[in-house]
Amino acid sequence: MLRHSAGVVSGLVKVLGLIKLNLEAIVEGLGSVFEITDTAYEGLCFVMESGRGVMDSLKEYAAIRAAQALVQAGQLEDLNRLICKAPCRRKLLFQWGVCQLLGEIASDSSWDTTVRQQVIDLLEHLYNNDPQWAQDESVRSFMLNIIGQLATSADLVVSASARTLLMDLDQDQGTIITNLLHPLRSRLPLPASSSLLTRVLDIPDVEYDLHKLRIQRLEEQKRGVYVLPQAKPSLQTSDDTLFPLMEKALEFLKGHRQVLLILGDSGAGKSTFNLELEHILWKDYRKYGPIPLYISLPTIDDPAHNLVEKRLQYHNFSKEQIREMKLHRQF
Repeated sequence: MLRHSAGVVSGLVKVLGLIKLNLEAIVEGLGSVFEITDTAYEGLCFVMESGRGVMDSLKEYAAIRAAQALVQAGQLEDLNRLICKAPCRRKLLFQWGVCQLLGEIASDSSWDTTVRQQVIDLLEHLYNNDPQWAQDESVRSFMLNIIGQLATSADLVVSASARTLLMDLDQDQGTIITNLLHPLRSRLPLPASSSLLTRVLDIPDVEYDLHKLRIQRLEEQKRGVYVLPQAKPSLQTSDDTLFPLMEKALEFLKGHRQVLLILGDSGAGKSTFNLELEHILWKDYRKYGPIPLYISLPTIDDPAHNLVEKRLQYHNFSKEQIREMKLHRQF
């Protein structure tokens, strides 16, 4: 029973990195886990008095693993819906696991600050406004413990949001922070050298340096509020045909066409828009996915030739790495 259930749970997340996870399919998959564990329970309860507890734990484990898969795929909206739809959302183990997961998102600097603030808002909503959540004192204590840890975050915005929430909840911040029974996990730093297998096979290590470039570009492009521009198909069409330019650009990138030309007066925001588009693509970048590359034409000598190669050289990629990317990657 345990081997079979574990196989079903693993099946829910093995597609990670290959396709976009489908929330409805995940919920349906969780239902199949429930059917399997209930059937197994009927045959097990005569030899194990605590059989029902084991079955319920497997159901909650499956739901938490599905939630982890959605986070790893960057599908936070689907995670939010899963938290609301999961058949086991009232169970303690599921609530503990989800709270831990939300805390780790809010403490992870690789997520955008706005996303981390929204996670803190979600914790507040679950604590104060969800009638099915945190009814057990252990869950409430765990949530306060997590918020207390976030209040010590190095990110000033995140820590300020968490401290404000603590004050709203009329809690003694010092007591919570010093009682860290479940420390939030942090991502390990990048290794200082390339992987051994890559070196043995003499394959130019590209992904490690791409990750460094991603972090660099995201750090360089931190700025204030950006108002997404509107556009229209051509100068001759009326203003009634306006559409959100970012949505159209992202839709274009998912298709098979090769060129999207944006026209506008000097100072209209074309370069700023492209930088914002690059920022969004780097945030959504996944290993071995298409590589976003912003090329400023005035910085390139002879921009009619080898644009991509010259820009990669500017970012300190070697000739071997550039050849590897040109052969095996998309931009």
